[in-house]
Amino acid sequence: MGFITILIKGSLIAIWDFLKNHISIIIAIVALVFTALKDFIIPYILKPRISMEAKNDEECIEDCGEESQIKSRWLRLKLINKSGFFSNKAKNCYVKLLGIYNSNHEKMHPFSQFPLPWVCYNNYKNDLSKGETHLIDLVYEYGTKRRLYVNGKDYPIPVKLLNKLIPGKYIFKVGVYGDNFNPKFYDFTVELGNQFGELKFIN
Repeated sequence: MGFITILIKGSLIAIWDFLKNHISIIIAIVALVFTALKDFIIPYILKPRISMEAKNDEECIEDCGEESQIKSRWLRLKLINKSGFFSNKAKNCYVKLLGIYNSNHEKMHPFSQFPLPWVCYNNYKNDLSKGETHLIDLVYEYGTKRRLYVNGKDYPIPVKLLNKLIPGKYIFKVGVYGDNFNPKFYDFTVELGNQFGELKFIN
C-alpha cells in the first residue's frame, strides 16, 4: 500500500508540474475549442432549416377586388423555417429576385436584382422563428391588362421589361439570404394566360 501511495503521489506531482509548465498552452487550447464550438460547430448543427415552395392553392394564390373594383390575382411564395430539434431562428432573412427568364431560358432585360416584399410587413429583412412560415409577394395580374406584373414595390421594373411580359411562361430565379444560414436558390415557373384568372404556377 505504501508503494502504491507513493506512486499515486508521484503521479499527481508530475501532473501538477506539467500543468504549471504548460498552463498557457492549455488555456489557449481550451479557448480555441470553445471558440470553435461557439462560432462554427454549434451554429452548423443548430441552424435554420429554410425552404421555399409555391403551390396553386388558396394560400399562395389570392384573388382581390369586388365586382365593382378592378380585380387582381396574386401569386405568392411560401417561405418556411422548418421545425425540429436542430432548427434555429433565421435572423435578418430576406428574399431577392435574381432574374426573369423566358420559356427559352433566355434572361430578360432590362433587369436589376431587388428584394421581394413580405406580405403584411413593411420591411424586407425579418426574423423567422423555427416552425414559422410567411408569404412573399412575387407577381400579379391586373384587370383586363394582359401583362405580368412583378411586385417590386419600392423597386418597380422598367416599362420596357413590363411590355415584354405578355401571356406565356416565365422562370423566376429567387435567392433567400440571412445572417445565420447559407443562401438558398430556387426557380419558379409562372404562366400568364390569355384570360384573367388563369395566372398560376407551373410545377
